[in-house]
Parts: sequence; structure tokens; C-alpha cells
Amino acid sequence: MVINPRVVLAEIEDMQAKGIDTNHLKISDRAHVVFPYHEKLDELQEIALGKNKIGTTKGGIGPCYMDKAARTGIRMCDLIDPDTLAEKLQVQLAAKNTLFTKVYGAEPLAYEPMLKEYLGYADKLRPYVTDVSVALGDVFDAGKKVLFEGAQATFLDIDYGTYPYVTSSNPTAGNAANRCRCWSQKYFPCHWV
Repeated sequence: MVINPRVVLAEIEDMQAKGIDTNHLKISDRAHVVFPYHEKLDELQEIALGKNKIGTTKGGIGPCYMDKAARTGIRMCDLIDPDTLAEKLQVQLAAKNTLFTKVYGAEPLAYEPMLKEYLGYADKLRPYVTDVSVALGDVFDAGKKVLFEGAQATFLDIDYGTYPYVTSSNPTAGNAANRCRCWSQKYFPCHWV
């Protein structure tokens, strides 16, 4: 999945303001992070499509998944490591700024303010970041039940939805097993016919 730290922190603060305990929240160390350059690219791509635009939320989700597929994304484990974040953000932002200025004729984004902002997010999110597959495996091993929640549905699935008017991931129920890599065979074994 992809996570916008600004958005998830606002949601955490909103829950806490309502008296909801968020201490049990776990964020996968492998979740990819949405940055302002993803949001900007999302908007610029929509503008460039003109009348053929897809109608994205301009939240940067698609461009973040593009980086994930290109193996250049920044994950939560990178976000919470200041040196890794600084290095990877510098490389990613340089590439995105070239795209913004040379292809879209847009202004570049500044590195230092973005790094400072995301280091702040990292400090607040660090206690929640973990290897979620291991945490889920522990819950299953203890005989407890797990409820998987996912937004959207089949029609928004990247493979089975109403393409191209879909999200950038697989939000169908069957993909819950993909999130449980170390124990998926144990609890969701594949039986080929």
C-alpha cells in the first residue's frame, strides 16, 4: 500500500481527539510513502491528458505506485531512517524536478523543506512502523481473529476493474493474503486444480 504521512497523522490525531486509542495501530515498514512530488505529478499528468483525463483525486497515489513498480520508491522503513531518507529523497526529487521542468514546464520543488517536513513525520510515525506480516503471524499463532479492511472494490481493481478508471492497486478481498507473506501459505494455502 501507499501512505501519505500528512494524511495518516491527521487521521491518528482525529481518532485520539475522539478518545480512540491508537496504540495498537501498526504501519507496514514496506508501505510506500506519498510525497509532494507524487501529488504534483498526479496533477500535471491529469492536466496534460486534457479531455481524456482519468479523474484522479490528485493525491499522488498513482505516481507513488509508479515509483514502487519502478523500484525507486521510498518506503516507511526508509522514512524512519534519517540518512536513508535524505539520500533517497535527494535522488527522487532530482529526477522528479527534471520531469517537472523539462516535460511539464512546471516549477521544481525544494529539497530541504521537504526533507525537514518528512523527518518530522518520521518522528511521529516511527512508533507505529513494524513488519506487519510478523505481527499478523503472531496474532494468528495465538489463535486470534483478524479483520482485513480495504477501501474500494472490484470495479476499482487495477486488473479487474473498469480500466483505466481504477485505483493503482488490487483492493479485492483475495489480495489480503498478499499482505501476509511469511504465513500466507500456512493460513491461506493454495490448492491448484
